[in-house]
Amino acid sequence: MKGFDLSEFLGEWQVRRRISDAQTGLVTRFQGTAQISDNAFHETGMIQFQNQRLSSQRQYLLEWGDGVVEVRRPDGSPFITLEAQGIQRVVHHCGDDLYRGLFMFASNRRWAEIWTVQGPRKNYRSVSQYWR
Repeated sequence: MKGFDLSEFLGEWQVRRRISDAQTGLVTRFQGTAQISDNAFHETGMIQFQNQRLSSQRQYLLEWGDGVVEVRRPDGSPFITLEAQGIQRVVHHCGDDLYRGLFMFASNRRWAEIWTVQGPRKNYRSVSQYWR
């Protein structure tokens, strides 16, 4: 998808995530749903880590602009900006940690995000798939 209307992504999504920790060699899996509304992204589901299953959630605030959406943390601080492009890279600095993201919007029915996170105590890769 080259250019598209970001509002096409409003609604409910199924999500699956795999997080590979390079420091420990452990893999964490998440499966659940994500809801994208006019002002928020909210994800809920179950995380599986070793032999444990725990409920998990994450949330971001959304501010829609002309062809962009500003993604903010729950406290309102800036996180990333997404544009109406099929493939895009983002970078976020959080203290000593560096988050590098790759977003791939295949259609308004399927997209993926990949994060590589590195810092003094972090070294992991997260791959998420979203579909309707």
